[in-house]
Amino acid sequence: MKRNLSVVCLTLLCLSLPGMADLGFPASFEVVEKEENLFRLTLTVPLVQGRYMKLKPIVPDEFLPVADPVTTAGEASLSSNWEIQAGRDLLYDQFFGLEGLLGTATEVRFSLITLDGRRFEARQVAIAVPPPMAANIVAADFPALADELRRIATSHIDTIGVVVAKNKLSLEPVAGIVGIEDSFFSAVSRDTVPDERFRGFSFHFRPGTPPEKRMERITQVLRVPESDLENITERQTTLPSPREGHSTITDAIDAQTAGQDIAILGNFFAGLAIEDCISRSFSEFARLQK
Repeated sequence: MKRNLSVVCLTLLCLSLPGMADLGFPASFEVVEKEENLFRLTLTVPLVQGRYMKLKPIVPDEFLPVADPVTTAGEASLSSNWEIQAGRDLLYDQFFGLEGLLGTATEVRFSLITLDGRRFEARQVAIAVPPPMAANIVAADFPALADELRRIATSHIDTIGVVVAKNKLSLEPVAGIVGIEDSFFSAVSRDTVPDERFRGFSFHFRPGTPPEKRMERITQVLRVPESDLENITERQTTLPSPREGHSTITDAIDAQTAGQDIAILGNFFAGLAIEDCISRSFSEFARLQK
């Protein structure tokens, strides 16, 4: 495609809690160019068991609403219309989406209509969420794919992030540290993007490690007293945990998506690093362009 209005990036974002899956009337999000620098947005949500689905549109921050939305209720749907001011140049490579679809099997019509009457609709979807969530999203339309995604093992990890003044550390710059038979799986540093005054580290601990043991181990590895640790943060996450035979699962996922307008993205195909996310995104993009 040429670099013009027809190359708007229509991306469906699935960002909320699981909901009902027996929806007969699809949701739709339509962007219509009414005149120069003026667009009309229409969001239609279905009626589910007597209640309207709570969906929220996602539009670029640069889009300025002209007035409050006008809402119209029908027998099977609820439509909201509003106008926004934006130049055509702001549309290129932007994200539009609906928040509130995660876990549902709701079909979404997502379209852009230009001033000259051309209509563009999103026909492909890329899913970049943890494997269990991805399985829930695709289960209704791709049950075999969902089964393979559920086979991917995950691990719960307690992450502690710390910041230390550069002049208090004797540890040489590192990209990461691997714990072998240790209380932490690994630690990653910010040394690859250096700061003039500080260094940062995130330690991924095994579940159940007592808080005091975590801090003790961090100070041992960094060779500093606990009083030198600044801006301590804590987070619990669930990450993919490849086991023996993992490649068989990922091969099956690729077989299920072959020839389909769906891409499964993530860092669990060839490793767990950010580079693996990027590599997977490039390869899936190339596949969908064929």
